[in-house]
Amino acid sequence: MYKLNYNDALAENLYMCVKKRIQNLAKDFINGKTKKLDKVKYTALDNTKQYLREKILDDAYLEKLIAGRPDVLREIIKNIPIDAFNAPPAVNTSKYTKTQLERYHKELNDNYNLNRILYYIFYQMTYNDDKYLGKKQFIEGLKIRTCPYCNRNYIFVVKKENNGKVVKPEIDHFYPKSKYPFLAVSFYNLIPSCGMCNGFDCKSNECPCTDDKDPDNSQRIANPYEFEDRNYRFSFDYHNHELFNLTVDDIVLKIEGDNQLIQGYEDFFAIKALYNEHREYIVDIIIKLMYQYNSSGCYYLTKNLGSNINESVLSRAFWGFSIGTDDSQLRIFNKFFNDILKKAKEYQSPDDLNI
Repeated sequence: MYKLNYNDALAENLYMCVKKRIQNLAKDFINGKTKKLDKVKYTALDNTKQYLREKILDDAYLEKLIAGRPDVLREIIKNIPIDAFNAPPAVNTSKYTKTQLERYHKELNDNYNLNRILYYIFYQMTYNDDKYLGKKQFIEGLKIRTCPYCNRNYIFVVKKENNGKVVKPEIDHFYPKSKYPFLAVSFYNLIPSCGMCNGFDCKSNECPCTDDKDPDNSQRIANPYEFEDRNYRFSFDYHNHELFNLTVDDIVLKIEGDNQLIQGYEDFFAIKALYNEHREYIVDIIIKLMYQYNSSGCYYLTKNLGSNINESVLSRAFWGFSIGTDDSQLRIFNKFFNDILKKAKEYQSPDDLNI
């Protein structure tokens, strides 16, 4: 969990890449063409045609939809026709007769028309086509190396040496594509993530808000572009008051910040439960802080190792992580380490941590 940097230039470039494709597909439906999605034929009903004509063919609206920042996307969600969210339930049709199947397909076209046609346009025919959304280039353009949701796993784009195939991290749709198909190629809705965070046992198709008509005030987790460190901070207590003799079992991991966000990150990603398995790092930081790291020693080394060594470089070499959370997008555990180091220093006293 760390804050992604906005990149409006890349967002605008994505809009220019997909604009013509999306609008041409919309025109096909407006002109009465029938398209097949998951073996079901869909023909746009009047309300669907109206939305496509008035919104998707409007360049200004489509640009907001594709390149708009998260607050703009929430405004679109609040004002889009409610039918857009109406995704059909999973149904096993393997034992349906031909007549039953035809009746069911007609029901899908009649009752889920806008959602399914938007899914066809934005996801099936645009997101899934690398000609319009080059996923490798998209991920590389963000220049991040760790999962924005957990900061525990690296997410690299690499080529296999034996066959040259590209191995990519996953791209999570922050607002899931099944319920919000109109956001399937929205730049700030596409979050590169690790397989664990985007897996079925974690976020997968979970919705980040509880009320589509009030997404500002019902968010369960923050879009990584809007994440703020102060709202989610790692901390700890300890049972043994002899800091010099701490063990992992003495450490109690805590999360501080916004209670709704804390609960959301646990519901979606089990962040606290996962990081609780890394309490040994807390002990390591405390030991280094007590036994090895002190300002006088740093001063001595920076003065005697030459002008090319400054205290920030020395701190990074000593701790094994960068001081400050700006490097979290490049290094795993960086936020956790920094939050814990800050808390450990708060426990400092003349009898305990003497820095």
